[in-house]
Amino acid sequence: MDKKYFEDEKLQYENIDIPEELDFIINKTLKEGKVKRKRMTMYKCISGIASSFLAFVLLVNMFPKVAYAASFIPGLDKLVELVTFDKGFTNAVDKGLTKEMNYIKEQDGVKLIVNGLAGDHKRLWISYDLIGPDNYIVEAKFINKNTGEEVPSMISFNGYNGEETESAYLEIGFTEYIEEFDLELKIGKKEVKNSEAQVGESLFEGEYESSFFESENIDYITTFNVPIKIEKEIFGNVLKEVEISNNVIETEVGNIIVDKIETSKTRIVMKFNLESEIYDFMSFKNPTLVDNAGNKYVSSSSFISGDNLGNKYLEFEGELDEDIKTLRFTCEGVYYANKNDRNIKVNLEKEYIENNNYNIKFVSYRNNILTLKASDIKGVTFEGVVDEGGESIISSEGTSFTSDNGENYEIKSYIKIENYNLDKIELKIFWILKDLTNSVDRYLIE
Repeated sequence: MDKKYFEDEKLQYENIDIPEELDFIINKTLKEGKVKRKRMTMYKCISGIASSFLAFVLLVNMFPKVAYAASFIPGLDKLVELVTFDKGFTNAVDKGLTKEMNYIKEQDGVKLIVNGLAGDHKRLWISYDLIGPDNYIVEAKFINKNTGEEVPSMISFNGYNGEETESAYLEIGFTEYIEEFDLELKIGKKEVKNSEAQVGESLFEGEYESSFFESENIDYITTFNVPIKIEKEIFGNVLKEVEISNNVIETEVGNIIVDKIETSKTRIVMKFNLESEIYDFMSFKNPTLVDNAGNKYVSSSSFISGDNLGNKYLEFEGELDEDIKTLRFTCEGVYYANKNDRNIKVNLEKEYIENNNYNIKFVSYRNNILTLKASDIKGVTFEGVVDEGGESIISSEGTSFTSDNGENYEIKSYIKIENYNLDKIELKIFWILKDLTNSVDRYLIE
């Protein structure tokens, strides 16, 4: 595929900013050993919202809980677009890392056209059209051709609506290079219900709570299996390690140790961890790399991933030049949380929450949905729900926010509890954006 197709399409995404306040939607990772959950995103399920909701980032397979928390956010006061134009995409097109697909298939009343792809294994963009008359919900996963196993990946859906066409990019990040795989797209439909808000409408509190979880019942129509090959001689460039001279970033809550920095044609990966016996690392606020030529490399999608050894990985857009002389890391602070002070005790019978250090308050408990709120944090997710005996309870979770001109945040968490006979429960905070260090400015190469 020539560059023109992607160059024409990328203009649609230029000059779109990622609001900093939305980092919380996608800025978390799963703890090791978590059970896999469904991965999905909604297309056109609320017609007014979908037309302007160009991109909804989901962390899939490696981070399934985030996919669930971020998928179901109806009735937002201010609709936004999450994914901006990407330097890594430009670099891939400029370097000729593109391929024409021309996959066309129609089944069960739905037509799928896969146009082409660009990128490398660290970030791959696949352009496709989904054509049909219904409101679609799409699940995506990748199957390794050689092993038949699902490939760990991060997936985001970015697109716009036509009247009967869903044109979109599928953006994928793999942990390793795989030459041949199948893209499995599972297509479902969902009827728009009266309780769901159109743009400019509002919901009663009970309707708003319920709308987070209505999407669990999906009528699946069909599944497409698209064979994809990214030839090693074109797309198989390996990550190159960049030698750094300083690997310690000092903060008030401990030293951040940068283990290494690697770069591909589309992504720069910084591997690091926070050395602290008291605090856990939560996130960076607006992290950026700056080289000696003044080139800035911004965080690619505002999320931090992790491995089983406790290491964290932050990705930046683009490619580092082999001849850079200096490299600075800057951010507006580091979000952190106490390791041992993240339990929230809830009395469902008497409808209150015990005092806690996060100003999380009780709102309501009805129809098995617990609603909490906090006005001084920018995001929160919970690791799980346990009863008075310490037993885990099956539950699901969603999060919303409202703000006034980017200020005065109010976060609401909705937790559906699959047990009708509980008086007290305990929630453990997994991830939270509340406490922030001073800004950081540190040379990693000088």
